[in-house]
Amino acid sequence: MTDLRLSPIAGNVKSIQVCKGLSLSAIPDNGVLILDPCVLPLLGKDLLSKFREIIQVEGGENGKTEERFLSLLLQHREALEQSDCLVAIGGGGTLNMATSIAHAMASAGHAPPYHIVPTTLLAMVDVAYGSLGRLNRNGLKNKIRCAYDPTAIILDPVFLRHLPVAEIKRGLAECLKHALLQSTPDNKDRFPTVEECLFLLKKEHPSVENVFPVAEKTLNAKAAVITAINEGNKLIENILSYGHVDAEPREGASGLRLSHGDAVLLGLAIEAALCGPAKMDETIIEVIPYTPLGKELNLIDFDSDVMREAYRSSGKPRFSLGADRYRVVRLSTAGQFASLNKETNVDFMEFDFKTLFDAGCRIIRHSTMSAKSFANQ
Repeated sequence: MTDLRLSPIAGNVKSIQVCKGLSLSAIPDNGVLILDPCVLPLLGKDLLSKFREIIQVEGGENGKTEERFLSLLLQHREALEQSDCLVAIGGGGTLNMATSIAHAMASAGHAPPYHIVPTTLLAMVDVAYGSLGRLNRNGLKNKIRCAYDPTAIILDPVFLRHLPVAEIKRGLAECLKHALLQSTPDNKDRFPTVEECLFLLKKEHPSVENVFPVAEKTLNAKAAVITAINEGNKLIENILSYGHVDAEPREGASGLRLSHGDAVLLGLAIEAALCGPAKMDETIIEVIPYTPLGKELNLIDFDSDVMREAYRSSGKPRFSLGADRYRVVRLSTAGQFASLNKETNVDFMEFDFKTLFDAGCRIIRHSTMSAKSFANQ
Protein backbone atom coordinates (compact mmCIF):
# COMPACT_ATOMS: atom_id res chain seq x y z
CA MET A 1 0.00 0.00 0.00
CA THR A 2 1.38 3.41 -0.93
CA ASP A 3 0.42 6.95 -0.03
CA LEU A 4 -1.06 9.08 -2.80
CA ARG A 5 1.04 12.24 -3.01
CA LEU A 6 -1.34 15.14 -2.66
CA SER A 7 -1.45 18.74 -1.60
CA PRO A 8 -1.77 19.15 2.18
CA ILE A 9 -4.57 16.87 3.37
CA ALA A 10 -7.83 18.64 4.13
CA GLY A 11 -9.04 18.90 7.69
CA ASN A 12 -8.17 15.93 9.84
CA VAL A 13 -7.64 13.33 7.09
CA LYS A 14 -4.45 11.54 8.09
CA SER A 15 -3.76 9.83 4.76
CA ILE A 16 -5.01 8.94 1.33
CA GLN A 17 -3.71 5.54 0.34
CA VAL A 18 -3.61 3.59 -2.90
CA CYS A 19 -3.51 -0.17 -2.65
CA LYS A 20 -3.88 -3.16 -4.95
CA GLY A 21 -5.73 -5.89 -3.12
CA LEU A 22 -7.70 -4.33 -0.29
CA SER A 23 -6.07 -4.85 3.09
CA LEU A 24 -7.45 -3.55 6.37
CA SER A 25 -4.96 -5.38 8.56
CA ALA A 26 -4.38 -2.30 10.70
CA ILE A 27 -8.08 -1.94 11.49
CA PRO A 28 -9.11 -3.03 15.03
CA ASP A 29 -11.28 -6.14 15.24
CA ASN A 30 -14.03 -4.47 17.24
CA GLY A 31 -15.27 -2.32 14.38
CA VAL A 32 -18.47 -1.64 12.45
CA LEU A 33 -18.54 -1.97 8.69
CA ILE A 34 -21.00 0.04 6.57
CA LEU A 35 -21.16 -1.25 3.02
CA ASP A 36 -23.11 -1.42 -0.19
CA PRO A 37 -24.31 -5.05 -0.49
CA CYS A 38 -23.25 -5.00 -4.15
CA VAL A 39 -19.58 -5.14 -3.11
CA LEU A 40 -19.99 -8.10 -0.73
CA PRO A 41 -18.84 -10.65 -3.37
CA LEU A 42 -15.58 -8.71 -3.77
CA LEU A 43 -14.66 -8.90 -0.08
CA GLY A 44 -13.02 -11.93 1.49
CA LYS A 45 -14.43 -13.75 4.52
CA ASP A 46 -11.29 -12.96 6.53
CA LEU A 47 -11.85 -9.24 6.04
CA LEU A 48 -15.54 -9.41 6.87
CA SER A 49 -14.87 -11.46 10.00
CA LYS A 50 -12.89 -8.57 11.52
CA PHE A 51 -16.07 -6.60 12.20
CA ARG A 52 -18.41 -6.98 15.14
CA GLU A 53 -21.32 -5.77 13.04
CA ILE A 54 -22.02 -5.13 9.35
CA ILE A 55 -24.55 -2.50 8.28
CA GLN A 56 -25.75 -2.81 4.71
CA VAL A 57 -26.73 0.43 2.96
CA GLU A 58 -28.27 0.30 -0.48
CA GLY A 59 -26.30 2.34 -3.00
CA GLY A 60 -27.75 5.26 -4.93
CA GLU A 61 -30.20 7.93 -3.86
CA ASN A 62 -32.75 5.52 -2.36
CA GLY A 63 -30.34 4.36 0.32
CA LYS A 64 -29.43 7.79 1.74
CA THR A 65 -32.74 9.08 3.06
CA GLU A 66 -33.30 10.77 6.40
CA GLU A 67 -35.69 7.98 7.43
CA ARG A 68 -33.12 5.29 6.68
CA PHE A 69 -30.45 7.23 8.59
CA LEU A 70 -32.56 7.48 11.75
CA SER A 71 -33.55 3.83 11.46
CA LEU A 72 -29.93 2.67 11.21
CA LEU A 73 -28.84 4.77 14.20
CA LEU A 74 -31.57 3.23 16.32
CA GLN A 75 -31.09 -0.33 15.06
CA HIS A 76 -27.30 -0.37 15.46
CA ARG A 77 -26.89 2.04 18.35
CA GLU A 78 -25.15 -0.36 20.74
CA ALA A 79 -22.62 -1.60 18.19
CA LEU A 80 -21.83 1.94 17.05
CA GLU A 81 -21.39 3.22 20.60
CA GLN A 82 -19.00 0.39 21.49
CA SER A 83 -17.05 0.24 18.21
CA ASP A 84 -13.31 0.82 18.04
CA CYS A 85 -13.48 1.93 14.41
CA LEU A 86 -15.90 2.63 11.59
CA VAL A 87 -15.21 1.52 8.00
CA ALA A 88 -17.33 2.42 4.97
CA ILE A 89 -17.05 0.56 1.65
CA GLY A 90 -19.27 1.55 -1.26
CA GLY A 91 -20.31 4.19 -3.75
CA GLY A 92 -21.29 7.78 -3.18
CA GLY A 93 -24.68 7.13 -1.59
CA THR A 94 -23.23 4.62 0.87
CA LEU A 95 -20.39 6.98 1.80
CA ASN A 96 -22.85 9.87 2.26
CA MET A 97 -24.79 7.73 4.73
CA ALA A 98 -21.67 6.47 6.51
CA THR A 99 -20.28 9.98 6.93
CA SER A 100 -23.60 11.14 8.35
CA ILE A 101 -23.47 8.27 10.85
CA ALA A 102 -19.83 9.03 11.76
CA HIS A 103 -20.75 12.69 12.28
CA ALA A 104 -23.70 11.73 14.51
CA MET A 105 -21.44 9.44 16.56
CA ALA A 106 -18.86 12.19 17.02
CA SER A 107 -21.58 14.67 17.99
CA ALA A 108 -22.68 12.20 20.68
CA GLY A 109 -19.13 12.03 22.07
CA HIS A 110 -17.82 8.86 20.40
CA ALA A 111 -15.41 9.42 17.48
CA PRO A 112 -13.47 6.24 16.64
CA PRO A 113 -11.17 6.15 13.58
CA TYR A 114 -13.22 6.38 10.38
CA HIS A 115 -11.87 4.84 7.16
CA ILE A 116 -13.62 5.08 3.81
CA VAL A 117 -13.11 2.91 0.72
CA PRO A 118 -14.88 4.36 -2.34
CA THR A 119 -15.82 1.67 -4.87
CA THR A 120 -17.07 3.75 -7.82
CA LEU A 121 -15.20 6.32 -9.86
CA LEU A 122 -17.71 9.03 -8.93
CA ALA A 123 -17.26 8.23 -5.24
CA MET A 124 -13.47 8.35 -5.59
CA VAL A 125 -13.36 11.75 -7.28
CA ASP A 126 -16.45 13.51 -5.93
CA VAL A 127 -17.50 12.09 -2.56
CA ALA A 128 -14.46 10.71 -0.72
CA TYR A 129 -12.37 13.87 -0.56
CA GLY A 130 -14.15 16.76 1.08
CA SER A 131 -16.06 14.25 3.16
CA LEU A 132 -19.61 15.59 3.21
CA GLY A 133 -22.48 13.61 4.62
CA ARG A 134 -25.55 14.26 2.47
CA LEU A 135 -29.03 12.87 2.98
CA ASN A 136 -32.25 13.23 1.02
CA ARG A 137 -35.41 14.53 2.67
CA ASN A 138 -38.94 14.19 1.28
CA GLY A 139 -37.63 13.25 -2.15
CA LEU A 140 -35.33 16.27 -2.35
CA LYS A 141 -31.63 15.61 -2.90
CA ASN A 142 -29.00 16.47 -0.29
CA LYS A 143 -31.25 18.59 1.91
CA ILE A 144 -29.44 17.43 5.06
CA ARG A 145 -25.70 18.07 5.09
CA CYS A 146 -22.81 17.68 7.49
CA ALA A 147 -19.03 17.78 7.19
CA TYR A 148 -16.85 15.12 8.79
CA ASP A 149 -13.32 14.10 7.80
CA PRO A 150 -12.34 10.42 7.70
CA THR A 151 -9.12 9.23 9.27
CA ALA A 152 -8.05 7.73 5.97
CA ILE A 153 -9.29 7.30 2.40
CA ILE A 154 -8.26 4.03 0.77
CA LEU A 155 -8.33 3.69 -3.02
CA ASP A 156 -8.22 0.29 -4.71
CA PRO A 157 -8.49 0.05 -8.52
CA VAL A 158 -9.86 -3.49 -8.23
CA PHE A 159 -13.32 -2.05 -7.64
CA LEU A 160 -13.23 -0.21 -10.96
CA ARG A 161 -12.64 -3.51 -12.77
CA HIS A 162 -16.08 -4.65 -11.63
CA LEU A 163 -17.81 -1.38 -12.43
CA PRO A 164 -20.12 -1.09 -15.47
CA VAL A 165 -18.81 1.15 -18.25
CA ALA A 166 -21.77 3.49 -17.72
CA GLU A 167 -20.65 4.14 -14.13
CA ILE A 168 -17.07 4.76 -15.24
CA LYS A 169 -18.28 7.42 -17.66
CA ARG A 170 -20.52 9.01 -15.05
CA GLY A 171 -17.46 9.43 -12.84
CA LEU A 172 -15.46 10.86 -15.73
CA ALA A 173 -17.93 13.76 -15.94
CA GLU A 174 -16.69 14.93 -12.54
CA CYS A 175 -13.06 14.47 -13.69
CA LEU A 176 -13.85 16.63 -16.73
CA LYS A 177 -15.21 19.34 -14.41
CA HIS A 178 -11.90 19.58 -12.56
CA ALA A 179 -9.96 19.45 -15.83
CA LEU A 180 -11.95 22.41 -17.17
CA LEU A 181 -11.41 24.36 -13.96
CA GLN A 182 -7.78 23.60 -13.21
CA SER A 183 -5.85 21.89 -16.00
CA THR A 184 -3.11 23.63 -17.98
CA PRO A 185 -0.19 22.26 -20.03
CA ASP A 186 2.08 23.02 -17.10
CA ASN A 187 0.22 20.81 -14.58
CA LYS A 188 -0.90 17.92 -16.80
CA ASP A 189 1.10 15.46 -14.69
CA ARG A 190 -0.73 16.48 -11.52
CA PHE A 191 -4.25 17.39 -12.68
CA PRO A 192 -6.54 15.63 -15.18
CA THR A 193 -6.50 17.12 -18.67
CA VAL A 194 -9.56 17.99 -20.73
CA GLU A 195 -8.17 15.93 -23.59
CA GLU A 196 -7.74 12.71 -21.62
CA CYS A 197 -11.20 13.02 -20.03
CA LEU A 198 -12.85 13.54 -23.43
CA PHE A 199 -10.84 10.66 -24.89
CA LEU A 200 -11.96 8.27 -22.16
CA LEU A 201 -15.57 9.43 -22.39
CA LYS A 202 -15.56 8.51 -26.08
CA LYS A 203 -13.91 5.11 -25.58
CA GLU A 204 -16.31 2.18 -25.81
CA HIS A 205 -14.52 0.39 -22.97
CA PRO A 206 -12.14 2.73 -21.13
CA SER A 207 -9.50 0.66 -19.35
CA VAL A 208 -8.90 0.83 -15.62
CA GLU A 209 -5.20 1.34 -16.38
CA ASN A 210 -6.12 4.62 -18.07
CA VAL A 211 -8.99 5.64 -15.81
CA PHE A 212 -7.42 5.15 -12.38
CA PRO A 213 -4.53 7.63 -12.94
CA VAL A 214 -7.14 10.22 -13.96
CA ALA A 215 -8.95 9.53 -10.68
CA GLU A 216 -5.72 10.10 -8.76
CA LYS A 217 -5.07 13.36 -10.58
CA THR A 218 -8.64 14.50 -9.96
CA LEU A 219 -8.06 13.96 -6.24
CA ASN A 220 -4.96 16.15 -6.53
CA ALA A 221 -7.08 18.84 -8.16
CA LYS A 222 -9.79 18.64 -5.53
CA ALA A 223 -7.18 18.68 -2.77
CA ALA A 224 -5.87 21.98 -4.14
CA VAL A 225 -9.38 23.45 -3.98
CA ILE A 226 -10.03 22.24 -0.44
CA THR A 227 -6.62 23.45 0.72
CA ALA A 228 -7.45 26.96 -0.54
CA ILE A 229 -10.80 26.78 1.26
CA ASN A 230 -9.12 25.70 4.49
CA GLU A 231 -6.68 28.59 4.17
CA GLY A 232 -9.61 30.97 4.36
CA ASN A 233 -10.82 31.48 0.80
CA LYS A 234 -14.45 30.39 1.20
CA LEU A 235 -15.31 31.87 -2.21
CA ILE A 236 -13.33 29.08 -3.90
CA GLU A 237 -15.88 26.52 -2.69
CA ASN A 238 -18.20 27.78 -5.41
CA ILE A 239 -16.08 26.39 -8.24
CA LEU A 240 -16.79 22.85 -7.03
CA SER A 241 -20.37 23.46 -8.15
CA TYR A 242 -19.43 24.37 -11.71
CA GLY A 243 -21.86 22.38 -13.87
CA HIS A 244 -24.20 21.81 -10.93
CA VAL A 245 -26.56 24.80 -11.10
CA ASP A 246 -28.81 22.88 -13.51
CA ALA A 247 -27.66 19.38 -12.49
CA GLU A 248 -29.30 19.06 -9.07
CA PRO A 249 -32.64 20.61 -10.12
CA ARG A 250 -32.78 18.27 -13.13
CA GLU A 251 -32.05 15.29 -10.87
CA GLY A 252 -34.90 16.46 -8.65
CA ALA A 253 -37.26 16.88 -11.59
CA SER A 254 -36.49 13.29 -12.60
CA GLY A 255 -37.49 11.99 -9.18
CA LEU A 256 -33.78 11.27 -8.57
CA ARG A 257 -33.78 8.72 -11.40
CA LEU A 258 -31.25 10.74 -13.41
CA SER A 259 -27.72 9.81 -12.33
CA HIS A 260 -25.65 12.59 -10.81
CA GLY A 261 -22.81 12.01 -13.28
CA ASP A 262 -25.16 12.30 -16.26
CA ALA A 263 -26.71 15.46 -14.82
CA VAL A 264 -23.27 17.00 -14.30
CA LEU A 265 -22.19 16.28 -17.89
CA LEU A 266 -25.31 18.03 -19.18
CA GLY A 267 -24.81 20.83 -16.65
CA LEU A 268 -21.23 21.39 -17.83
CA ALA A 269 -22.48 21.88 -21.38
CA ILE A 270 -25.19 24.31 -20.23
CA GLU A 271 -22.87 26.42 -18.10
CA ALA A 272 -20.12 26.37 -20.74
CA ALA A 273 -22.64 27.73 -23.26
CA LEU A 274 -23.48 30.62 -20.93
CA CYS A 275 -20.25 31.28 -19.02
CA GLY A 276 -17.41 29.59 -20.91
CA PRO A 277 -15.02 28.21 -21.84
CA ALA A 278 -15.93 29.19 -25.41
CA LYS A 279 -16.99 26.32 -27.70
CA MET A 280 -16.75 23.78 -24.85
CA ASP A 281 -20.52 23.26 -24.97
CA GLU A 282 -20.16 22.11 -28.59
CA THR A 283 -17.36 19.72 -27.62
CA ILE A 284 -19.41 18.18 -24.83
CA ILE A 285 -22.43 17.82 -27.14
CA GLU A 286 -20.22 15.76 -29.47
CA VAL A 287 -19.23 13.50 -26.55
CA ILE A 288 -22.70 12.95 -25.06
CA PRO A 289 -23.72 10.21 -27.55
CA TYR A 290 -20.84 8.06 -26.26
CA THR A 291 -22.18 8.25 -22.70
CA PRO A 292 -25.27 6.87 -20.94
CA LEU A 293 -26.72 10.40 -21.03
CA GLY A 294 -27.08 10.05 -24.79
CA LYS A 295 -29.80 7.46 -24.26
CA GLU A 296 -31.69 9.44 -21.62
CA LEU A 297 -32.16 12.83 -23.27
CA ASN A 298 -35.82 12.28 -24.11
CA LEU A 299 -36.50 11.42 -20.45
CA ILE A 300 -35.08 14.63 -18.98
CA ASP A 301 -36.44 17.25 -21.37
CA PHE A 302 -38.87 18.64 -18.79
CA ASP A 303 -41.25 21.53 -19.38
CA SER A 304 -40.72 24.98 -17.96
CA ASP A 305 -43.07 24.66 -14.96
CA VAL A 306 -41.45 21.41 -13.79
CA MET A 307 -37.93 22.80 -14.06
CA ARG A 308 -38.86 26.12 -12.44
CA GLU A 309 -40.18 24.30 -9.37
CA ALA A 310 -37.13 22.02 -9.36
CA TYR A 311 -34.80 25.05 -9.43
CA ARG A 312 -36.69 26.56 -6.51
CA SER A 313 -36.74 23.41 -4.35
CA SER A 314 -33.77 21.28 -5.44
CA GLY A 315 -31.10 23.76 -6.40
CA LYS A 316 -28.05 24.81 -4.41
CA PRO A 317 -29.19 27.69 -2.15
CA ARG A 318 -26.00 29.70 -2.49
CA PHE A 319 -26.59 30.10 -6.23
CA SER A 320 -30.12 31.43 -5.84
CA LEU A 321 -30.49 35.20 -5.79
CA GLY A 322 -34.25 35.09 -5.28
CA ALA A 323 -37.02 36.06 -7.73
CA ASP A 324 -36.01 33.16 -10.03
CA ARG A 325 -32.54 34.55 -10.61
CA TYR A 326 -29.34 32.54 -10.24
CA ARG A 327 -25.60 33.08 -10.35
CA VAL A 328 -23.19 30.84 -12.23
CA VAL A 329 -19.38 30.67 -12.00
CA ARG A 330 -17.71 32.42 -14.94
CA LEU A 331 -14.99 30.28 -16.55
CA SER A 332 -13.36 32.48 -19.18
CA THR A 333 -10.72 29.92 -20.14
CA ALA A 334 -10.02 26.29 -19.30
CA GLY A 335 -7.55 26.05 -16.44
CA GLN A 336 -8.54 29.44 -15.02
CA PHE A 337 -8.21 28.04 -11.49
CA ALA A 338 -4.94 26.16 -11.98
CA SER A 339 -3.34 28.19 -9.20
CA LEU A 340 -5.33 28.68 -6.03
CA ASN A 341 -4.63 30.60 -2.85
CA LYS A 342 -6.51 32.67 -0.31
CA GLU A 343 -6.55 35.67 -2.69
CA THR A 344 -7.98 33.84 -5.72
CA ASN A 345 -11.16 35.54 -6.90
CA VAL A 346 -14.27 33.88 -8.36
CA ASP A 347 -16.44 35.82 -10.81
CA PHE A 348 -20.11 35.08 -11.38
CA MET A 349 -22.64 35.77 -14.09
CA GLU A 350 -26.31 36.24 -13.24
CA PHE A 351 -29.20 34.74 -15.20
CA ASP A 352 -32.94 34.52 -14.85
CA PHE A 353 -34.59 31.11 -14.89
CA LYS A 354 -35.78 31.47 -18.48
CA THR A 355 -32.23 31.97 -19.78
CA LEU A 356 -31.00 28.88 -17.95
CA PHE A 357 -34.03 26.85 -19.02
CA ASP A 358 -33.67 27.89 -22.67
CA ALA A 359 -29.97 27.01 -22.61
CA GLY A 360 -30.82 23.57 -21.24
CA CYS A 361 -33.44 23.01 -23.96
CA ARG A 362 -30.96 24.06 -26.62
CA ILE A 363 -28.23 21.72 -25.32
CA ILE A 364 -30.68 18.81 -25.10
CA ARG A 365 -31.97 19.49 -28.61
CA HIS A 366 -28.49 19.63 -30.14
CA SER A 367 -27.34 16.60 -28.11
CA THR A 368 -30.35 14.64 -29.35
CA MET A 369 -29.43 15.48 -32.95
CA SER A 370 -25.84 14.44 -32.24
CA ALA A 371 -27.01 11.17 -30.66
CA LYS A 372 -29.22 10.34 -33.68
CA SER A 373 -26.33 11.01 -36.05
CA PHE A 374 -24.06 8.82 -33.92
CA ALA A 375 -26.61 5.98 -33.92
CA ASN A 376 -26.82 6.08 -37.72
CA GLN A 377 -23.07 5.75 -38.24
